[in-house]
Amino acid sequence: MNRPGFTFCICPDLSLIQDYIQRQLDNFPHKKWNKKIFWGDEPLSDNFWSALSQPDLFGTGQVIILRRCEQLPADFWSDLSRYLKGFKACIWPFFCLEKNWERGKPKIPKVIEKQKYWDIAKKKGWIWQNPGLTRASLPDYITKWAKRHGKKITPQVLNVMVSLAPEDSTTLNNELKKLELYVGQREHIELVDLAVLNSYADIDIFAFFKGVQTKGQDIKLWSKVLREQQSGGDFFFPFLGLLVREARILWQLVTGDEKHVSLYPKLKSQKKSMAQKLGLKKLSLIFDLALEAEVNVKTGQYTAEQALEILTAKLIDYFHN
Repeated sequence: MNRPGFTFCICPDLSLIQDYIQRQLDNFPHKKWNKKIFWGDEPLSDNFWSALSQPDLFGTGQVIILRRCEQLPADFWSDLSRYLKGFKACIWPFFCLEKNWERGKPKIPKVIEKQKYWDIAKKKGWIWQNPGLTRASLPDYITKWAKRHGKKITPQVLNVMVSLAPEDSTTLNNELKKLELYVGQREHIELVDLAVLNSYADIDIFAFFKGVQTKGQDIKLWSKVLREQQSGGDFFFPFLGLLVREARILWQLVTGDEKHVSLYPKLKSQKKSMAQKLGLKKLSLIFDLALEAEVNVKTGQYTAEQALEILTAKLIDYFHN
């Protein structure tokens, strides 16, 4: 396998860039690599240009990683040309363009596209592009994580995990590590396990809880929930996952375990007040109702829409009494 003379990494997700660079270095294990990182949003010193042109005296491979290249001035790209002429076996530059993609495409500065080395990189396949994590790519990312860690996830649980997951691999990996520790030696990840995850979804379950406690909001709230369910996509299981997670947070707040709940002080105070108002009996009912709804759908007793109607009606009934 021939090593690239230089590589362009075009991705808004730093963690994915780091993983890619490491995989590339792993393809050449015979070479010891020393990483040097520079920043495109800071003035580049002579050290950068020296690292780019002068091999290590002891033959150690120098990996030159230049981050945030999209912020470099136009004359940098012209000056770079003479440093990329000829293959340097001990120097491997990585140029990282980390700006968010627009409409599914990366925005490459025109001054880069005019350079001869860009044409060479395109021809030789020395350009790696990745849009970062998206809702479409999250299922595959999480499935591969589960396989690597010997865990099994049902399609329903996977749907919930995707709905909770952030579109940032660093944050997501931290959440998955937390889930792995929580599940321990168990092979199967269950719906209730997802309560340990932080939610990055748009569904505001706390607002939902406040709504079902407010008389006069019932019809408006019910209509909103059913519109979500009927709008296409798998709303039911993500909704259950968020419901269980919120109930767990309220449970922690009312049982004196609030030190493990990380929220803004104002929101934490509001949730604690709600938790105290509901009490342990009503909070425990939320877990029971969620499990009942899940079983009813999985066994085919009710459709997801029917189960959601029943669940919402029971919550409104319990919270008003």
